[in-house]
Amino acid sequence: MKGPTVIHPLLRRIGVNERRYHILHWEGALIDPIGVFIAVVCFEWFFAGSLTLNALEGSGLRLLVGMGTDLVGGYILLAAINRHWIQREYTNILALA
Repeated sequence: MKGPTVIHPLLRRIGVNERRYHILHWEGALIDPIGVFIAVVCFEWFFAGSLTLNALEGSGLRLLVGMGTDLVGGYILLAAINRHWIQREYTNILALA
């Protein structure tokens, strides 16, 4: 799989127009998490013997907890950036961490 760290330099070198650049950049950033989610559902399906309601509930619960955690963490990061608690050059590395 090629994530945004591979796609971004390629798009910059090729020089596509801005609209296509944004579409391809976000496709590269979103396809990996979606693939992981599908892989987890398939893994649970395989080991459960069938796609049961429990497997779907477990995946849905993990998805909701992950989204909630990400929203809280994103809000804290946004507040820290807006209040200038983080120097501008460290925002990317802190968001990645």
